[in-house]
Amino acid sequence: MAAPPSAQVFHVGTWLRSRAALEGSTHVSAPREVGCYSRDNDRTITYGSRAELKRFREPPPAADLYAGFSTFVPKETAGAPVEPIIRAARAAAFPLERDADFVTYRNNLNKLMLVPYAAAAGGDDWHIHAVLVGATVFLDVVPWEERSPHLAAARAAYSGVKFEALCTAPPPTAADAAADGGGDAVNANAEFCSLVRLRVGRHRLLMSAEIDCYEPTPPGAPPSASTNVLTGYRELKTMAVPRTPAQHARVKGQRLLKYWIQSYLAGVPELFLGFRSDRGELTGTMRVPTRALPDLAAAPGDALLPPPGWDPDGPGGGGGRPPWEPWTCVNALDALLDAIRSQCEAAGNGVPVRLSFATVRGVVTREACPDEEFGERVRAALARSDADDGGGDNREGS
Repeated sequence: MAAPPSAQVFHVGTWLRSRAALEGSTHVSAPREVGCYSRDNDRTITYGSRAELKRFREPPPAADLYAGFSTFVPKETAGAPVEPIIRAARAAAFPLERDADFVTYRNNLNKLMLVPYAAAAGGDDWHIHAVLVGATVFLDVVPWEERSPHLAAARAAYSGVKFEALCTAPPPTAADAAADGGGDAVNANAEFCSLVRLRVGRHRLLMSAEIDCYEPTPPGAPPSASTNVLTGYRELKTMAVPRTPAQHARVKGQRLLKYWIQSYLAGVPELFLGFRSDRGELTGTMRVPTRALPDLAAAPGDALLPPPGWDPDGPGGGGGRPPWEPWTCVNALDALLDAIRSQCEAAGNGVPVRLSFATVRGVVTREACPDEEFGERVRAALARSDADDGGGDNREGS
């Protein structure tokens, strides 16, 4: 069956006035890790491996977040096909066809949850490729063609990767200090990915999420009663110190929303934020529980840092109405997953479609997918994984 012609499938303005947006209360289950994999600097994947899961440590004060920029090895961004998630699920003996309605990277879900606020939150246009194979919808991450960033933007982006490296590197030795910031170049290609399952409404999701690091229970602290490994994971973020009212408003209306979506989906309970000066110097850090981000966004005036003893669950936790509502994002995700499944079912089993979002128009459209082999790729990955179930090498090059 041929893919259906281009058509509008979701209009943000219309949906925001609907009962689903205004009164909906979509249930979301607690995310759980069901598998994992590690990708090394050479982009070789080892399924079931936690080798690239880094341990958190406090970064050195006043660190130079621009140091090493000239030798930085950026992450390859030629796209993110869904096949590694399929193979990771098989390696973990997760019954994908039985227990997953959608298989995707978190990146795609981030885009969908941001849709209601994309125009106000600085969201980008995007494409997502989707295909129904059997009873499961598979989503590919499609890279958006972008111009090369200006030097200032590239350095700002690098500072975030450098901050992650500083927060996960072993304590510096005397030789490191003598080298004055030398050592190995920062390489963004290595990553640890958690395979997470969760339910959003009636949709059972299997999602791959890159995890920045984990933090063990401090010595002497009572052991956690939770058996959910995700509670030990941490998200690392950095930003320029906001100074003007407009900068504070952008942080609250854009950055904190994106941080919340990313951490909420993967069940990461806490973020560790680093603040940098215009010269790239680390000027301070701050821990923020993921659940507190909406209240932090609602803090009055230019207050970004909470006062001492601030309790996000206390009577003065918020102090105002946030510029975004978490459950609007969740309800939108549920509605968009409904729409994507409907479009895939209309196209036919194995026939891929492209979903595209235009931020300015606030419209998601469906059109024929340029990757006509997407369905066959998924079937081949499922067949290959079945053939590998008997054992063998769990390593795979990119």
